[in-house]
Amino acid sequence: MGVSVGAGGIKSDPNVVPFCDVLLVLLIIFMVLTPTAQQGMDVKLPEVQTQAEQTQPQGPSLPMLVVKKKGNSLEITLNNQPVPYSDLVNTLRMKLATRIDRRLFLRVGPNVKYGTVVDIIDKCKTAGADAVALVPIPAQENQ
Repeated sequence: MGVSVGAGGIKSDPNVVPFCDVLLVLLIIFMVLTPTAQQGMDVKLPEVQTQAEQTQPQGPSLPMLVVKKKGNSLEITLNNQPVPYSDLVNTLRMKLATRIDRRLFLRVGPNVKYGTVVDIIDKCKTAGADAVALVPIPAQENQ
């Protein structure tokens, strides 16, 4: 800080030039060092499927159980083959007996009651399914 004593009285002017010089030097140092100091891990994000890939059937290797309500009765299909509700456990047991991967995919229509869905999941577990995955019904089938 400089003080000037003279004809006009006491006048103090802060000398900010050295301060600005120091700030500019620090700014340049940080600009040079920042790109080399990046830390972290590389993350591989999952690839997004296109709409055409999502709607293609996955083939016979994935057992898909579809439950829809038709009137007062249930329509149950396993890989597009109709299955009676009373014979569901035996059919699933035969289907899962030959498989190493005992996962089962379940697609339920919008009008099926919650209790019925829980009962069907219980029947799937009784038949030997290790995991039951719920698959949403596409919007065009929902209507």
